[in-house]
Amino acid sequence: MPALPFEVQLDLRVPATAPTHAVRKEEFDKALEGLYWNSVLAIAPENIAGSMSEDGKLLTGSANGILPSQDGVTLAVGDRVLLAFQTDKSENGIYEVVALGDTETPYMLKRAAEADLGTEFRPNKSVYIQPDGTRYGGQTWKQVTGSAITIGTTNIEFAQDLDTNKVLTYKGTFTADGSATEFPVQHDLGTKHVKVEIHGEDGNVCMFGYRVTDLNTIVITAGRVIEADTEFQVTVMGQPD
Repeated sequence: MPALPFEVQLDLRVPATAPTHAVRKEEFDKALEGLYWNSVLAIAPENIAGSMSEDGKLLTGSANGILPSQDGVTLAVGDRVLLAFQTDKSENGIYEVVALGDTETPYMLKRAAEADLGTEFRPNKSVYIQPDGTRYGGQTWKQVTGSAITIGTTNIEFAQDLDTNKVLTYKGTFTADGSATEFPVQHDLGTKHVKVEIHGEDGNVCMFGYRVTDLNTIVITAGRVIEADTEFQVTVMGQPD
């Protein structure tokens, strides 16, 4: 065999230290741990009210009651959820449901074991949202705080990873009131390049028109008055600008 013009290390008994060295599985797995968290079942689309304890690691509901569904997903004990829209941004992060709550006790969420230390919040580290969610299902979000993190103190920021979400999707509803012929829909996709599908209560496609008013809003145009309390499902799919 002719000599290669560069050094190649194939000895897996020693760690890789150069681009031409073979990598052991445990080294590869360790590298991936720094890039991705384990997936979550849903993302909470708005603030989950509660108080923090255990140095910012345990969120307890502000009142007795069961944990509401998140993005249309009913959670169970042990399920994981991403909090990205907390009013107090230091509460944002990946949590596990430890108690659902009931009429006599509050719900409780605890930071996931691999995301409860500031050193585990590597810049741009990503988490995949499983596809069950109505609005955010199937998306990937990343941590974009941009500074060292102290759990319970630092404001933690998450944002949708547009590099992995080439097609953005919004799913929602609108209801006719018996007089309007146009229905604004705020999708918050941040793009004017959208495709819209509308389905009636029977699941059939409705041939409505629409116009784009800005990066985050469209207006459904029915062309006629629709009977009051008729509900429609709308899906907006967009490409990032």
